Amino acid sequence: MSNANDAYSEIEISTDVLTASSHRLIQLMFEKCAQHIELSKTYILVNDIPKKLHSISKAMDILEYLRMCLNHQDEKASELSSLLDSLYAYLQKNLVQANANNDIQCLDEAKKILTELKSGWDGIGESA
Repeated sequence: MSNANDAYSEIEISTDVLTASSHRLIQLMFEKCAQHIELSKTYILVNDIPKKLHSISKAMDILEYLRMCLNHQDEKASELSSLLDSLYAYLQKNLVQANANNDIQCLDEAKKILTELKSGWDGIGESA
């Protein structure tokens, strides 16, 4: 039964991604990154190191992708892009530290920052 639910969930996510606007895609990435951070905390608590590493790696990949998508070329966006790049790099550093030290506080801080970023992004709306 779990496999059927997992398969349905994957189809639903794939459909969301295929039909999403660029604004919605960023929201989905923030959501998925936060989910992986939360999973990492759970895996630390139950001492499942391989799954912790997998979840942290997924969160790191999402942050790296977000960094790659920043527009440093546009004069109007370059300052914001630089700030976001620094923030994403900081989040990645927290995840590395959390992974190395099984540090739940680093994960909590990363998730809090990511949640605030998502909240701001949600406030911008589709039309911005």
